[in-house]
Amino acid sequence: MSTKLRYVEADAVPYWTCGVKGWLLDGENYRIIPLCWSPDEYVAPPIEVGREMWEELERMASGD
Repeated sequence: MSTKLRYVEADAVPYWTCGVKGWLLDGENYRIIPLCWSPDEYVAPPIEVGREMWEELERMASGD
């Protein structure tokens, strides 16, 4: 089964200067996948987080 990943654009200054243009959020597997700028757009290795950290990130993103 394929899951639609949510895309979040990175803030220009802190992330774009490091080569990251956005993130794919994979809540089903608790992963954050950085999308990077390069001559050919590429995906960096996923960042694995635990369920508790994922829930905390979701709370922070919702403003709670």
